Amino acid sequence: MAVPGSSPKWRLARPRLLLLTGIALLVALSIWFARVRPVTPVGTTQTGEQAGGYAELLPEQRRLIDDWSERFGKALGRQVTAAALYSDFALSTKTTFNAVTHALRQTTLTDRAGLPLNRTALDLVARVETVAGSDPGKGGDKQFRMYVEMKPGAQETLEKCREFSRQIDNTVFHKGYPICFRGEGGTPSIQVSFSRDGKRADIDVDYRSSTFPVMLVNGHLTASNSDVRAGDNDQRHNGHWSGLRNWWRGFMGLPFFEDSRVETDVVGSQVFREPRLGKGANPEAAIRDFLNAWLVEQNPGIAVGYVSPRAFACMELDRGIAVDRGVARIRMLRAMQSINKLVGRVGDLDGAVRGVSLRSPRGEVIQQPHHGQFVMYAVSEDIAGQLDCESRLHLEQTGTQKALSSEFDEFVGAAFQLNTPRFKGEVVSTIWAKDKTGWSLVSFHAGAEVRPGAVSSGPPEVSAAPSEPLPVIDGDPAMSRAIEGFLNAWYLKKDAAAAFRYLAPSSMACYNAFRPENSPIANSTEEAGKLILDRMKLIADWAGNSTRLDELLVAPEPHHADLKLVKHGQEQAFSIVSVPDYMAAAADCAKLKPGEAIGVRSAGPNTHGRFYAASTKLKKAGPDAGVLWTLWSKQADGWKVVSYLVMTP
Repeated sequence: MAVPGSSPKWRLARPRLLLLTGIALLVALSIWFARVRPVTPVGTTQTGEQAGGYAELLPEQRRLIDDWSERFGKALGRQVTAAALYSDFALSTKTTFNAVTHALRQTTLTDRAGLPLNRTALDLVARVETVAGSDPGKGGDKQFRMYVEMKPGAQETLEKCREFSRQIDNTVFHKGYPICFRGEGGTPSIQVSFSRDGKRADIDVDYRSSTFPVMLVNGHLTASNSDVRAGDNDQRHNGHWSGLRNWWRGFMGLPFFEDSRVETDVVGSQVFREPRLGKGANPEAAIRDFLNAWLVEQNPGIAVGYVSPRAFACMELDRGIAVDRGVARIRMLRAMQSINKLVGRVGDLDGAVRGVSLRSPRGEVIQQPHHGQFVMYAVSEDIAGQLDCESRLHLEQTGTQKALSSEFDEFVGAAFQLNTPRFKGEVVSTIWAKDKTGWSLVSFHAGAEVRPGAVSSGPPEVSAAPSEPLPVIDGDPAMSRAIEGFLNAWYLKKDAAAAFRYLAPSSMACYNAFRPENSPIANSTEEAGKLILDRMKLIADWAGNSTRLDELLVAPEPHHADLKLVKHGQEQAFSIVSVPDYMAAAADCAKLKPGEAIGVRSAGPNTHGRFYAASTKLKKAGPDAGVLWTLWSKQADGWKVVSYLVMTP
């Protein structure tokens, strides 16, 4: 962990030509996610209740918040108003609640004949148990979703309506909520995962399909899949369910206007390009000078000198539009001036900001004299890389943490909240780094989650329903050897051609079903095979080198009651399960249209022995990486992969 005063211990090694080639191909495959298209700017601001507050909720949304606040009040023994409860939520909690309930409300249900059922999907929700926003300490299947109690008969209603289809049950993610439904028509789609008794559900919106290979190598992407603020997800949302206002767009969690409502003038302003205090200042002095110059002196020209060019990407993330890097510093100065106009004059920094303790800082608090104005943390290089705006903006890029480490020596974090008599902002977490000019702001993120207790009436914890351990069987030894041989050839020997020979012709149809949006369509089995082989080579190179599978791969923990766990010698690297025939039949890629999830109308007989499935994920991609499932069946020439899919949170 890098702390103030420490020296760098690591430098980015020279990448191999093959790895560069692989990353370049990955970028080409997934550039669709990096595109940030213009969106409607924030249209209103309020000095009392902020944009996106309780007053702007629709009646159906208020029903859930009103019920939630009443239950909290009874539990606490005092009255809790719905507006106060909602106001205390972090930004990501509000946006998640807004997006999920809006999508549910806009989905009118009809039966299989197209006759109206006189209800929306939101009408099936009885009450909210909790809303999970951003929480980097948890997996992607525990972020950006609602946990709810469903009304009696809700599962049966989804079974018979044509707006949803029953999917293959959750086998790795969403533990405790195995019964899965998805909205019809491809992504974006609503995912409703029921508990086995049908009384509770985990509901989120998936904005992107589970593409191969992007979802395997990029854990960041899977976590952002259900975050309406990520990339152009808000545009995707409104393309399917119109009317969601992107009120959260702005600058550092604050509204930013570039029109006549707030006049700004940069003519004659001195625009610093380096920190005013220089390289001799310690980080707490630099952070305080940045905030003081901006909010108390109201001289953003000095403040922008503390901003590294790497942080320009944060403006794109905040506002949802591309920023001309050539004039980005001027644009940031105008944003700061705009906010100064809104909040007015403050006498000192204590009257402008307050320090905030983060929920998942992943670093120790650094004691410093300005703790009341900002809380400072020691931040490791890998965490700085994960929070880097360039990394979050271009989620297809890999190794961004190392690139960031090659530019800077040390990192610290600082968390604060604008808190003036006229305006209260969102919690902002920032990363600062030291280079030859001094300490600079390299990334910022509005809407960080705060420590439990900071929100007095925050949501309760939700625990998944307990489940019985899976039965363990021996399985077919020839099948186990085939799976291990396939993975050894692919990842250890880097012989993608040898690994490819384990794929049956039927699996070639999976290419079109799970290809990224801008990748070419395969017009023949042979063309699909070539494209799959190219991607297998890419993944093998990206995964790294080792003589052991468990140093490159991680075995997920399957948890579906209809699966049987197979014993084998590489249980740390991959899992093998016996799959019932009804699941295997549903996994036929030839029946899928691109972007659609694998569906099954109902569970069939729980018969085993004909099909097995292996699951694994890439260790290098992190804990949120997608899980690759390969379905195996015995063919005339031995056990072969007959289908595959990538499962994401």
